[in-house]
Amino acid sequence: MKRESIRTTVDIPAPLYRQLKEEAAARGRSIRELVLAGVKIVLLKQQQRQKSSVTFPLIFVRPQSGCEQRANI
Repeated sequence: MKRESIRTTVDIPAPLYRQLKEEAAARGRSIRELVLAGVKIVLLKQQQRQKSSVTFPLIFVRPQSGCEQRANI
């Protein structure tokens, strides 16, 4: 089964493209592979940030009796 893909055009500044081309050659990979790897990294980081959201402020207060209580200030 053929994987679905979308062809697109991205304008990359010439100096950045030269660095990308050199890095791809040094790693023995294609420019396409490096660009896809970069896109995946950005998307994974975004997903991780969304999963680790916490509602603040969350403060634990230790009362005199020694029992923990939760206080939202």
